Amino acid sequence: MKIIGSNLCPHCIEAKNFCDKHGIDYEFIDINASLANLKMFLKHRDQDPQYEEVKKKGQIGIPTLILDDGTWLQDWRSYLKAEPVAEGQACGLDGKGC
Repeated sequence: MKIIGSNLCPHCIEAKNFCDKHGIDYEFIDINASLANLKMFLKHRDQDPQYEEVKKKGQIGIPTLILDDGTWLQDWRSYLKAEPVAEGQACGLDGKGC
């Protein structure tokens, strides 16, 4: 499994910490580490309908999981059975929520 995110995003750090705590193996792809990482994420995000609501809200869409079968998931909490977080706490392009 891969986690696409940013070390600047508290929700991405939370996802990484959850995986570490529960012994879940993952590769972290930091979109801030290189333009190639950012472009790869944006290319997929901008073509995948599951991100439409995220984009309407001005959010980025991270963390995102890429499963071993190639499936991209935004809802890492449901997939990993982690406790939900209150609505409206996602990182947004407007700087709110983080």
